[in-house]
Amino acid sequence: MLSPSTFLVLLAAISATFACRFSGMLFTGKLRADHPIIRWSTSVAYAVVMAFTVRILVFPESALQGSSILFRGLALFFAIACFFLSRKNVILACLGGTVLFALLNAYL
Repeated sequence: MLSPSTFLVLLAAISATFACRFSGMLFTGKLRADHPIIRWSTSVAYAVVMAFTVRILVFPESALQGSSILFRGLALFFAIACFFLSRKNVILACLGGTVLFALLNAYL
């Protein structure tokens, strides 16, 4: 079972995402893409997602507890490298990190 802190982080991520989408509906055509409010809300959404990612990486629960933090870190850095090397293709980054993580856990 997930801890209450995990649910709070997930709730914050969901809230930030929906707040950005809702404000986007309200201000469509009224704000430029580089407006400070848009940049701030984008930064907050990314920060929440990264906080959740680091939380999962450093303090995993359930199935990830059995894996090495080294393997989780290597898979994360490989996924980030795939992201930038593939011209910011999220699908390839997720696939690359997942495959490396699975291979490390299966064979080492």
